[in-house]
Amino acid sequence: MIGGLLLVALTASGQAQETVAVTPMFDVAFGAELTSDYMSRGTTQTDGGPAIQGYIEAGVSTFYAGVWASNVDYGFDDTEIDFSIGWRPELGKFSFDFGYVYYYYIIDDGSSYGDLYAKTDYTVNDWLTVGGQVFYGPDYVQSSTDVLYTEANTEISLPWDFSLSGALGYQDFEEKYGTDYWTWNAGVSWTWRDALTFDVRYWDTDLTQKECAGISTRRNSCDARVVASVAFDTSWNALKELTGMGR
Repeated sequence: MIGGLLLVALTASGQAQETVAVTPMFDVAFGAELTSDYMSRGTTQTDGGPAIQGYIEAGVSTFYAGVWASNVDYGFDDTEIDFSIGWRPELGKFSFDFGYVYYYYIIDDGSSYGDLYAKTDYTVNDWLTVGGQVFYGPDYVQSSTDVLYTEANTEISLPWDFSLSGALGYQDFEEKYGTDYWTWNAGVSWTWRDALTFDVRYWDTDLTQKECAGISTRRNSCDARVVASVAFDTSWNALKELTGMGR
């Protein structure tokens, strides 16, 4: 009897150790997105036109480094490349993300700048998540202007892989670079097999066209609009699991 119990315990222990041993510490995530309008903090970055975007991110445990790119249009065509590095710890129902991102523009490199950021999500239950994020840029577009962006957001999971999400943000300029403003968005998404996501979203700000012209390249860059997008996201470990290579 005792021998049998010891055998069961040792077997279970061996299985648990095996499970821990195959848990990957390193992974590479990557994806691409096609959107009808590249929006950032309530303003269009492509003059209302479409954008093709892609990223790759390497992670070791809770640390990561990544590169993201998109076409932009600020009165002339350009390419934005974002370099990021950060740390994503978890504590109970809280998920955190602390890091730094540098926005580099290939043609207009004189407007390149960096942000420090902190994000958090709290899983209330299996269908509701609430969160917030803060971005601080000490030299916004190399204008010697401090800028602070804060946001509160939420996501509600719905049946059949649908979800509702929304956010309310505030853009604050320390100096007289432009008018501080509120921005908000809300939309519905549908995800297929945790890899392909379709999203339709409404965006708006409280800026007038005159105020918008002071911080953007065009007067209508901050107008209300509906944006549709489709995104594909996966990782090396997910592909190995899908093909059976990780077994």
